[in-house]
Amino acid sequence: MRVTDEALLAAMFSSPNNKAAAAAVGLSERSFYERTRTPEFKEKLSQVKAEILTNATNAAEGRLSDAVRIMGEIMADPENGAQTRLNAAEGLIRQALKLIELTDVTRRLDEIEQAVKEWENT
Repeated sequence: MRVTDEALLAAMFSSPNNKAAAAAVGLSERSFYERTRTPEFKEKLSQVKAEILTNATNAAEGRLSDAVRIMGEIMADPENGAQTRLNAAEGLIRQALKLIELTDVTRRLDEIEQAVKEWENT
C-alpha cells in the first residue's frame, strides 16, 4: 500500500522524530528520507507549515486585546506594587512599539511589491 503525502505529513507532525514518523506509516528510514527530499513533498511541507503558522498567528491575534486589557489593568491598579505596575507599563510599551514597527514594515513592503508589479507590467 502506498503511503500518501498527507499521511506522511500527519505522521511527521504527530511524531517526536523522523524515525518514529517513518515507523508510524510503515516506511523504512531510507524510504522516508527519499520521499521527504522530493521537491513536491518539500512544497507540501512548506504549505502545511505556513498554514500552521497562520492558524497560530490568528489565535494569538484573537487574544491580543485581552492581553492588552489585562496589562492595562495591572498597570492602573494602585494596589499593585510600583515595580509590578512599571513592568506592565514597560511590557505594554515594548509590545506596542513592536506592533507599530511590524505594521509599518508590512505596509512599506506591500508598497514596494506593488511598485515592482507596476514596473514589471510597463
